[in-house]
Amino acid sequence: MNNKETKHVETNNQFTTRKPDFLIIGAMKAGTTSIYKDLSTHSLVYLPEQKEPETLVKFGDNYKKIADDYKSLFKFAKPHQFVGEASTSYSKLPLFPNTAKRALDLCGPKLKIIYIKRDPIQRIISHFKHDISWGAVKPDDDINEVIFSNPEYINISNYSYQLEPWLNHFEQENILVVDFENYIKNKNMVIGDILLHIGIEDDFQVALSKPQNKSDYKPVISTLRGKFLVTPILRTKFFQRHIKRLIPDSIRKKITLFILPNTGNLSEKIILSDDSKRKLEEHFQQLKIEMS
Repeated sequence: MNNKETKHVETNNQFTTRKPDFLIIGAMKAGTTSIYKDLSTHSLVYLPEQKEPETLVKFGDNYKKIADDYKSLFKFAKPHQFVGEASTSYSKLPLFPNTAKRALDLCGPKLKIIYIKRDPIQRIISHFKHDISWGAVKPDDDINEVIFSNPEYINISNYSYQLEPWLNHFEQENILVVDFENYIKNKNMVIGDILLHIGIEDDFQVALSKPQNKSDYKPVISTLRGKFLVTPILRTKFFQRHIKRLIPDSIRKKITLFILPNTGNLSEKIILSDDSKRKLEEHFQQLKIEMS
């Protein structure tokens, strides 16, 4: 295959625009940010600065708005690059249904899907830490109560359930399932598999780095400064798509940490009880979902 072939602008559903060649659909807190960062260093891959644009869910079935949003999202991509985006909301059933159908309708049957999974219980714990940072739960809330009272935690770790609509709308060969634990051990091999899945064949070597977006020591967005100063600015479409790309990642992190406190080492504060572990293990064993 000629990797530099310009083939990414197609006409479908009467809209002509730049559409994704691939999607990273999740799972939330399963390593999507780390893999996103690694893929974005390849010269033939274009991933926008804005991770989690949620283009396929935030406009419902308004395909014109979806197409316009992708046009904006990929405006800086070069013609020969493979373009994609990552939104973990695409695998958050039952919160966001019909996403796979929209992807097929707009992008066509050749779209490549990448789905990352990890130990389902560890994903739940990381999800809970994430929610503390964003103020969805309080730091003193008991994880053993919260994760069983809010079905979202367990649903998102039900990987077969989340993949089902994608398998119903796309051929299995279009969907690559990545094991995050395997990625940590064999980064270059896994990234190579993902690139090959997208359509890029080479011996690309990624720089060795620590996993991104870990929940320990993250800025606490739930503070008043976070809610009324940082979040309204940093989460705007204009900042994400036009300003963010001009500021080095290291500088952005320093600014955020200067303004906001961090969560501290949540791993020392959050204890999943043996009873909760047993219930979760039994649940995921019944679903035939592998655990580390």
